[in-house]
Amino acid sequence: MLPMRIFLSLSFIIIYLGAFAQRDSLRSYYEAGVSAYRAKKYSLFLECFKKANEIRPNHPTITYNLASAYAINEKVEASFMVIQQLINMNTNQLEVIKKDSDFRSIVELQGFKDLEQYAEQKSSLISESRMDNSIRLDSIHIEGIAYNPAKNEYYLGAVNTRSLFSYSDTGLSAIINFRDIPNVFSILGVAYHALSNSIWLCTSALPQMSDYSETKSGYSSIIEYSLDQKRVITEILKRGASAFGDLTISKNGRVFVSDGLSNKIFEVQSGDTVLSTFVNLSSEAFNLQGLALSPNEECLFVADYISGIFKINTATKSKTKIALPKNVSPKGIDGLYFYRNSLLAIQNGTTPFRVMKLNLDAKKENVTDAEIFDQARPELGEPTQGVIRDDRFVYIANSPWSHYTENLILNAEQDLLLLSHPLKADH
Repeated sequence: MLPMRIFLSLSFIIIYLGAFAQRDSLRSYYEAGVSAYRAKKYSLFLECFKKANEIRPNHPTITYNLASAYAINEKVEASFMVIQQLINMNTNQLEVIKKDSDFRSIVELQGFKDLEQYAEQKSSLISESRMDNSIRLDSIHIEGIAYNPAKNEYYLGAVNTRSLFSYSDTGLSAIINFRDIPNVFSILGVAYHALSNSIWLCTSALPQMSDYSETKSGYSSIIEYSLDQKRVITEILKRGASAFGDLTISKNGRVFVSDGLSNKIFEVQSGDTVLSTFVNLSSEAFNLQGLALSPNEECLFVADYISGIFKINTATKSKTKIALPKNVSPKGIDGLYFYRNSLLAIQNGTTPFRVMKLNLDAKKENVTDAEIFDQARPELGEPTQGVIRDDRFVYIANSPWSHYTENLILNAEQDLLLLSHPLKADH
């Protein structure tokens, strides 16, 4: 039986493909694969979805049908490998597969029973972090977070209200908002720079934000706000075809910004009036998100929400794709942070959500193993970004993306949960 998901609109599948040629090729292979399946030309069905998967990896629909094509063509081990990829992305997929006649020939095999045990392990509850703070918010959607150790103060960026807040023992206080600074859109990335005592923001115009207008679609901005001078000292607006998602700052104030639409990383310093392209990943990446610098700042790591993690040499700008173990999905990594030769990764594009430590080899090109410390916790409404402080990782556990209806947030009373995980010094 052909799964209903194969009939999903192609717009959901090609959404992150920028080049027209790529979109047209994906559409051709996808539609040819569907036609081949209906005509019972199963060899062609397999070849088409192998090509579609090369163009758009880690898409649930394409990956599912690739597993189906391998099973129908009696390529059992290959089907098992793709099913494992599906489980890594969404453990619920295994129950769908068990009911699908395309997989009838393999569901009684020992390899499939092993996958059932694997899916159970990948969906099991792991709850190692403790509560750091619970902050009462009234319909405010917090997405970005930074930390000022000198004042023991968090800085929280809001998506819908376009506001930046501080939070400490004295409570929650507004610092800036879009009514004072119109080019502050939905705040997605926040970083604190101790040397200048300033806060950097990357913002993007999203339909969920206050006073959204279609005329602002594709607008993004970079804002530097001085806490000493209480004013904006850097403000750069990018009009159209951009979606700034996160940023990180070097010790001397060099700021790197990810653009999930153009799939470029920009750089800027205090007082600049234009952005410079640091590296262009448009031919390799689909949706750039979190950024992390190594302590010596020789390496910049960036998470592609679709295909995994890249390492960039900050001097030569050479790019390397980080190799992941088979039990780690490259899909859905949002926040990314470097700690003692490991990457802390917040994975909110999988089911269930996970927060984990990815230990690196000496060259920082391979993940040797993954330590999951939070998985399938009820508190994880949607984990997004975090900060490293005092050898512990504090992260936003429940960004309320699922609480919107027609771009309005529903829950008027929601506590923002910050979870804290101690970091071992053994890597």
